[in-house]
Amino acid sequence: MENVIKSGRILVVEDDNCNIQIVKFALEDDYEVIAASNGLDAINMIPEVKPDFILLDWCMPVMDGLETLQHLKRDEVLKTIPVAMLTGSKIETEDLLLAYQYGVVDFIRKPFNMLELKARVKSMLEVSRFYKTEIIKREASLTSYAIQLSEANRFLVETAAKIQESNSKQISNCDIINDIKHSFNAKVVNSAMKQFGEHFLNIHEDFDKNLLKAHPNISPAEMKLATFLRLNLKTKEISAILHQAPDSIRVSRTRLRRKLNLDPDTNLTTYLMGF
Repeated sequence: MENVIKSGRILVVEDDNCNIQIVKFALEDDYEVIAASNGLDAINMIPEVKPDFILLDWCMPVMDGLETLQHLKRDEVLKTIPVAMLTGSKIETEDLLLAYQYGVVDFIRKPFNMLELKARVKSMLEVSRFYKTEIIKREASLTSYAIQLSEANRFLVETAAKIQESNSKQISNCDIINDIKHSFNAKVVNSAMKQFGEHFLNIHEDFDKNLLKAHPNISPAEMKLATFLRLNLKTKEISAILHQAPDSIRVSRTRLRRKLNLDPDTNLTTYLMGF
């Protein structure tokens, strides 16, 4: 038999086997469908099966839908998986608002309508993939901009060195040359940093707010360093961007870790990506 290429992997978390079979019947021609009978089993399975989408029943034994959703949204990797809530009884406005606050992207009511189930899963997957693609593009653009900023600062350092060499040969022009050097440096670097900050906040609009909420004593300089670390930039790249020695950046990283009260086993960059 010819292998059929599936267009995604769906995890259905449902304690009623009859409903699981209905979902499989509706979706398995187009998707790989995997089932878990409660939220705890689902959480244990997800890191291995890596679903593209989760259909999550609200009322289940062991761990219900809302509690499962809370666990997912606390995990930096798992929180990006879109979740639709399956519900037959929790249909009041207050219930729906609560679930949306917990992070669901849609509701699918039971008993299922086959055509509606297929259409809504297809639509939600397409939207999720579109946004993931856009985020990847923006992250790449932001990282590229940071590297360009690093290169611009490297150019400034080289130019400043040449001007300094010129100073030693033309003593009478030292004041003028130094004034030009400092003005040029400040104008270019400040402009580039401002643009970078605007680009960053367009993509990670809540980063500053969330980090300050968790760590209100963080300084502006530490926030700037955290921003570059959030992009997974290396010490050498941050050094060039901030026009500071690599050893100075390493000291700042150590101070930031201490300010955030991180234990030795916690990766600083990974921690910051959680905001």
